[in-house]
Amino acid sequence: MKTDHPTFRFHPLLCWDIVAQGLYQKRNRLALESLRKFAAKHQLHIDLHAVAEKDFEALVITDADQTIQWVSHGFKSMTGYPAAYAKQRKPSFLQGPATRAADRQHIRDAVLRHQPCSATILNYRKDGTSYQCHIELIPLFTSNHILTHFLALEKEAR
Repeated sequence: MKTDHPTFRFHPLLCWDIVAQGLYQKRNRLALESLRKFAAKHQLHIDLHAVAEKDFEALVITDADQTIQWVSHGFKSMTGYPAAYAKQRKPSFLQGPATRAADRQHIRDAVLRHQPCSATILNYRKDGTSYQCHIELIPLFTSNHILTHFLALEKEAR
């Protein structure tokens, strides 16, 4: 394309990350909106602004017994499992033979103490491939300080 303007130049797109960033932000906005609706329905107190500032690919909510109640759309993209399959299962269904017992114990200890934690654990996708999953676990309490749920922000560690 020819232009008469001397400072006008076309520059090739050097990286698709620019495009992907917009898709990533849109997916996370949709996940946060879905999380907001779930939290309102179940009267959960979640600091959505703090969650929005975090880097995540998937969100998972379990009840206090660690049974999955809700997952974001990113969960299927990351694991290959649809939400309907994950619901009513424990997150441990993603673990396998090479998942380290120490990593599982670290998360289990935080759950028992009702404390937040960060961990990276080896999980397995539906197709059997393994991946390192970084998890930020946040306990969710009622206004009376009763633990009702856990929120996990998950991202594949690369």
